[in-house]
Amino acid sequence: MSTPTVGRLVAQAKRHRGTEPTPDQTHRSPTSNATDLASGSSHAALPGRAPIGDRVPPISQPGSNLAGMTHDANTPAVRQLRLIVETEDFEAAVAFYRDALGLPQQAAFEGEGDAKVVILNAGAATLELANPAQVRMIDDVEADGRPSARLRIAFEVDDAEQTTRTLVDAGAELIAEPRETPWRSVNSRLAAPSDLQVTVFQELESPEERERRPGFTS
Repeated sequence: MSTPTVGRLVAQAKRHRGTEPTPDQTHRSPTSNATDLASGSSHAALPGRAPIGDRVPPISQPGSNLAGMTHDANTPAVRQLRLIVETEDFEAAVAFYRDALGLPQQAAFEGEGDAKVVILNAGAATLELANPAQVRMIDDVEADGRPSARLRIAFEVDDAEQTTRTLVDAGAELIAEPRETPWRSVNSRLAAPSDLQVTVFQELESPEERERRPGFTS
């Protein structure tokens, strides 16, 4: 079951897109504030934080009747990957991932009981599944053999060295300095707010060039 925070946020997003009727407003807190770019409304800044000037329109949610959904060749079965992270220091996490790393704010919500959520757009989403041997190999190359967390978040950036310095200045702990990998990327590893281990990487060659390397397949 969705939490009230996420449920209200998704419901309002659907109303802005015209896919659902407006629910009984008596069930909403008068102080609740969900924002959605599909309506063209602006986002209020979090306390002590400046709002991001450029917002990214939210990705449309899949239909609620999953059992009856059918997909043609041009419609993916999954529309979006969203990672939900519980964070004790909410303001510090927003300052790091939104303001320092630069992830555009897509939506924000505040509800009863000091409930707060911010959704940040992180560009393309992929799920990388690796067996233990692959993880050990990556740890050797990227972090001098220091073991990675079971869940590690990787952000592709234009300049890995500059981004790494920015994130360290913003409070991240450096685990491994930026270095070029055998598969032509520059990677660094950091311990970041909200107890997340983060890889910052910069691609030095195109996917087409990489596919020609031994061991790579599409």
